[in-house]
Amino acid sequence: MYKAFNFKISQTEFRGKFPEYVDLTFTPSNLFTKTTMDGAVKSLWTLNADEIRKTWFSECQIDIFLSHSRKDIELAKMFGAYMQKVFGLNVFIDSEAWYHMDTMLKELDRKYCVSERNPDGTVKTYSYDNRNVTTAHVHMILSHALTKMIDNAECFIFLNTENSTTRQDESSIDTLSPWLFHELAIVEFIEEKKPQPISEGFTCDSADNRSYGPSLKYSVETKRLRSLTLDQVKLWQDHFFLRQIKKTSQPLSILYDIVDRRTRV
Repeated sequence: MYKAFNFKISQTEFRGKFPEYVDLTFTPSNLFTKTTMDGAVKSLWTLNADEIRKTWFSECQIDIFLSHSRKDIELAKMFGAYMQKVFGLNVFIDSEAWYHMDTMLKELDRKYCVSERNPDGTVKTYSYDNRNVTTAHVHMILSHALTKMIDNAECFIFLNTENSTTRQDESSIDTLSPWLFHELAIVEFIEEKKPQPISEGFTCDSADNRSYGPSLKYSVETKRLRSLTLDQVKLWQDHFFLRQIKKTSQPLSILYDIVDRRTRV
């Protein structure tokens, strides 16, 4: 990862600024494939975590990792489709590229955690202890996969909305999502890598708090995230179109120049 941005935005604001782009369809990269977990089963009680990650949470090089609340999925897809269409960027939105974590958990629990069945063969009860084990494993595998994708991305953009944060100041935020906490915390520690030549387009999004248990508030530093505004995104688009005419377009380099004020806003 090279750069990270804190993008304060709402769906209403995006629609108002870019009305001509709100009906685009977000298209996940065909580099991501969804298969079954059969290849990860080494024996009845032994699974291969690497194989699970590769088949359920596959990875590749991407331009943008788009971090967002599950409640903002429509905004994420709208903004992701905009970056695909206008700049030809690979955008990663995890729920669009990967299996849902709960789907994997249910498949594992049906195989390994049933403690009692009804006469017709349907599940009556699950083992609480065994379910704790499968949940811990799946959460660890997903955390690892998210970390790898953030590391693979050139740019990280956090959609800072009323759904994703409960409090914020210049250097930190509070969030109720453990997955957003993980993504933002990783950004603060991951190694900065100079970008390779800009690739051609795709997208995926971030994991979020998908459970319905008690809410926990997480505080996380955001010192590494640069502020990004809608006006800067519009300026990014305008300068990109201008440089396309001159055949000097480098989409993310233009964005970095604007945010670093090497291009006037």
